[in-house]
Amino acid sequence: MIIDRLRFETGGGLALEGELRLPPGGAPPRAGVSFATAHPRHGGSMRAALISRVGQAVVADGLAFLRWHFRGSGASEGVHTDGELEPGDIRAAAGLLAGRGIERIILAGWSFGGDMSLRAAPGVPGAVGVIAVGPPLWWVKRHHVAALAEWGRPVRFVLCERDELRPPAVVAERMGGLPDVGFTVLPGADHLLTTGTDEAIAVVAGYAAELA
Repeated sequence: MIIDRLRFETGGGLALEGELRLPPGGAPPRAGVSFATAHPRHGGSMRAALISRVGQAVVADGLAFLRWHFRGSGASEGVHTDGELEPGDIRAAAGLLAGRGIERIILAGWSFGGDMSLRAAPGVPGAVGVIAVGPPLWWVKRHHVAALAEWGRPVRFVLCERDELRPPAVVAERMGGLPDVGFTVLPGADHLLTTGTDEAIAVVAGYAAELA
């Protein structure tokens, strides 16, 4: 595995902290995954075990993997804006992958990062799909769902059976009308994935392979 620790620019000229992982051997990845963190004000970090292990799994499958911090978190510059400007950070991360010659980009995110990925996806050149892990949908409004429907690309949900923020049935009701949508519910898992982490990693990696 090749690891490149880097900084890249987002809106307002701010520098975001990131880490790009590439498959060993120099072969070009067939796609890239940009993984957005949970809410920075509630402990979201690109170094979370879930994100790190997803990265290991997808890189082993021949994909590039970018994990990074939203504005105002980790070593990223700026101030967190609770969803106002963070979709721009999603676009900036995808732009970094595109700048490395990666033409097929999968937007992934956990919780808040899932909501931001869903919001940003229709406006991201090269995005071929979204994987949202436990999205609360607090930041996803009706017009965002309509934009996703018009976009028409695959959207995959990894949901927690005992999610305290948004039960799987509610997510399915709100998002089930998308033209290419899939849902996996992790039995017994809560929003923080205190259990079910191994299953979540396997499902996310499987979705990434599908969308690549």
